[in-house]
Amino acid sequence: MQEKRLKELLIDAHATCARRPCSSSTILVEAFHANGRNTFGAIAAAISSLGGPHAPIEEAYRFLRLGIEMGRRDMARHVIQILNEGCRVPGWGCAFVKGHPDPIWAKLRGHLLTSCTGQDALKTMEVVTSTLAVNGRPIQPNAAAYTALVAQFLGYSAETAALLLLECRLPEWGRMLEEINGPEPATKFMSR
Repeated sequence: MQEKRLKELLIDAHATCARRPCSSSTILVEAFHANGRNTFGAIAAAISSLGGPHAPIEEAYRFLRLGIEMGRRDMARHVIQILNEGCRVPGWGCAFVKGHPDPIWAKLRGHLLTSCTGQDALKTMEVVTSTLAVNGRPIQPNAAAYTALVAQFLGYSAETAALLLLECRLPEWGRMLEEINGPEPATKFMSR
């Protein structure tokens, strides 16, 4: 039951995120228009924009796992080292919300904190977030971190965690393309 609720909350949050002018959704719409309203081409273009700085799900997954292996104190030191090297923490930071938690993720975050408190990956997320804040970087977990965290709860591997993102985003991308395209006229089929 808990797994089902986590997935529902993740899907809802991703549906809202997909409506932001993020790179993948912007590319989806632009590719749809540029390629003669080709749905497959638009979705392929949107998917190809993911990974690296945009939706680093696998990297965030591995980062959370590393935190579990290292323990709280060593993970905090590792985060400080990352900051000192001028690098980014995979799965933290959002172009749309700065300095405080992204409200899109509030329901999922609340559920995680109240229903999944014993989970090591969640503890790692809290250590990373608090270490960033104490060091003058109030950077919050983003869609990649939450997706990676839920993927771990649901038993996905690092390599397949991105599939959870697609499972969440594809339905909303489909709705977005339907809205752009409008309803198809009814067609009557006649048999002879």
